[in-house]
This record gives sequence, C-alpha cells and structure tokens, in this order.
Amino acid sequence: SVVNVNMSKLYDQPVATITEALRGQVPGLSVQGGSQRPGALPNLSIRQQFNWGKDGGNTIPLIIIDDVIQLDPQTGLSTMDRFNLLDPTEVESITVLRDASAAIYGYRASQGAIIVKTKRGKAGPPRIRYTGKFETMDAVSHGKVMNAHEYGVYANRFGRALDWNANFYFDSSELERMKSLNYDWLMNDWERSGAMQHSLEVSGGSDKATYFTGGSYYTQSANLGSQDFNRYNFRAGTEVTVLSNVKFGATIGAYRSNIEK
Repeated sequence: SVVNVNMSKLYDQPVATITEALRGQVPGLSVQGGSQRPGALPNLSIRQQFNWGKDGGNTIPLIIIDDVIQLDPQTGLSTMDRFNLLDPTEVESITVLRDASAAIYGYRASQGAIIVKTKRGKAGPPRIRYTGKFETMDAVSHGKVMNAHEYGVYANRFGRALDWNANFYFDSSELERMKSLNYDWLMNDWERSGAMQHSLEVSGGSDKATYFTGGSYYTQSANLGSQDFNRYNFRAGTEVTVLSNVKFGATIGAYRSNIEK
C-alpha cells in the first residue's frame, strides 16, 4: 500500500527530527528512540521487521531523498543519517511504501521504502516565509525517593534478611545523624530546558526557471547537565526549462550539528 503523509501535521510537532514527527501518522510505521536526550537520533520501521540475509541484513526501510537512494558507503545498507538531519520545513512531501508497493526498488526495499521530496520553487513573484517554534520541557513530577534516614533503616532490614555481617549495619548513632541529611540530587540538579527552531525560505521564478533557497536553525538544551544540541540546515535549488519537454534541475544542501558534552 501507499500512504501520503499529511505534512501540515508535522510542522508543529514538539520534536527535534522529522522521524519523530512521523510517530502516529502512518499505520504500521513505528518510531523508536529520539528525544530522550538532545541530539539522540531515532530509528523507524514499517510493519513487522524480518530478515533472512546471511550478512545480517537491515531492518531500516529504504530512504529515497529527491530520487537519491540513501545508503551507508561502508556497508551498502540503507541508512537514516540524512533523513534524520532534514528539517520538516524543507520537506514538500513524504510517501511511505509498504509491502508489495515497495517491490519496485528490489530487495533493498524488503523493509518498505520512504520517498522524500524537498521543496522546489514555484513560478510567481518572490515569496519569503519565516516559521518559528519555541518549546519548554520539564517534568510533571519526579519519582519519590528515600531520604538518608529511610535508606539506613531499609538497608538494615535488608541486611538482616540476608544475614549480613554486623559490621555492615548502620548503628543507632549513625541513623540519628542521617535524619539531618536530606539532599535530593535529582531535584537540585534538574532544570527546566527549552528548544527553538527558526527557518527562512525564499522562492519564486517564472515559467522558464524557478528557484528555492532555505535555511533553518534548531537548538535544544538538556534538563540535566550541559548537553546542548545545535543543528544548522541549508538547501538551495533551481529548475530550468531547456526545451518544452526537457528540464534541468540542480540542488545543493548542507548541514552542521554539534552536541555539547
């Protein structure tokens, strides 16, 4: 079967990658991992995974971006590296091929295929479009933990059940001193984090030639420690009608990302 993704539902998703935005949008498509920490990249699968390849095979669907099949140069298997780096605002359409409909790509699409078309210019006056997104991330609540005194009492009871050596128990004076220790490492180190995304697009052209240029910036901070993630995307392309039935097109794309560790 063939499924066309509704792109309007992806743009406002509070996620870092286009892969995560697909979660729940296509029946039979599952997304694993992602935004547990800034910069973490997710994986996806279509329906139930299977593989009988003697070389270990691959469980990732075949990714095709602007008619270019995305393969790992080391293994020759499908890879999601470039797909995860796409900004949702630079994507025109996503089509998911499942089961027999992916057979046109041969054995490489045994796990299905995802066809991506990035945005192109359209005939008309220059169009400038800006989109921005701001997010805040915080915990609704944290799991309850024992304080020092409660832990000492619990440890003694646990030790008696296992018949510990007497030297491993907390004595009464130590338990008394523990009552003044009540430092919660998680509550003291946890901070509210945020993320934001900015994108700017310029497009236009005539019946003979069209152009598109766009850039985006995404940043995400962490709730614990310094793990800030930054991603920069740039894409530009043009299409020129050479003859009535002949078109020439060229696209250039660049990206840069870094994670503070």
